[in-house]
Amino acid sequence: SNLISMPKGKSKKKAAPEAPPLGSRTGGVYDVKESGIEFRHMPQLPTPKDGEEYLARMRSNFELNILEQPNENDLVFEIMGVDVSFANALRRIMIAEVP
Repeated sequence: SNLISMPKGKSKKKAAPEAPPLGSRTGGVYDVKESGIEFRHMPQLPTPKDGEEYLARMRSNFELNILEQPNENDLVFEIMGVDVSFANALRRIMIAEVP
């Protein structure tokens, strides 16, 4: 026959790679300072179990400071305590909405 037999105890399927230990995965935040932008590594939190947990986490860390509003069409602000991907998504939305 054309079937290839495998030795006992061995499988053709490869085992899925193990996830790294929780403490070894890192993310981070960008701090904007007068000297420039600095990336600060921070341990990644486990994935929230649902939307309520996600929103509770976001509310506890979110900070929005309006620095100035030179006119009715401009606003200078800073967002702190959010994931970089969230800040980037917000930036992309604002760019797309500008005519």
